[in-house]
Amino acid sequence: MQPMSVIFTLPAAQVQTVIDRRRANPRLRVEAMNRDMTRTLGTGTLTTLDNQLDPTTGTLKMRATFANDDERLIPNEFVNARLRVERKTNITLVPNAAVQRNGTSTFVYAVKPDRTVTIRPVTLGTTDAQHSEITSGLKPGTLVVTQGVDRLTEGALVDVQQLDDGIAISP
Repeated sequence: MQPMSVIFTLPAAQVQTVIDRRRANPRLRVEAMNRDMTRTLGTGTLTTLDNQLDPTTGTLKMRATFANDDERLIPNEFVNARLRVERKTNITLVPNAAVQRNGTSTFVYAVKPDRTVTIRPVTLGTTDAQHSEITSGLKPGTLVVTQGVDRLTEGALVDVQQLDDGIAISP
């Protein structure tokens, strides 16, 4: 149980970025998260990359090693691996639920001061299970709609409510 290995996969499109970062920093950090991504079970380092892509899934297997001193990781347990390739600061993040797509663009419904919404085309950067980085199209602090977007149109009036754990916006 000490140390513990975690094997995880990475989409082929992201492999070259990991290889490039690993050349600059051979000890890339990996976090083992519980099934619902609410708790970190351990922190380790990327140890090895497989030597071939899986053609059926388009992914590459990777192995991370964890000291597991507290024995929070157990054999054959399902975990989510989060590989830190880059640390970004001063970025704009929105909940994934705010990001909408149509056939040609990615956009969010931004709330204007008069409580109406406007469609803002956005460009996405890095995404994870909960958030998406907005690289252009949205200023930090802009309120965006995360629920009821299927009922919205340009200029629709929304109700903004302050809650204990954030802001709720409903059409």
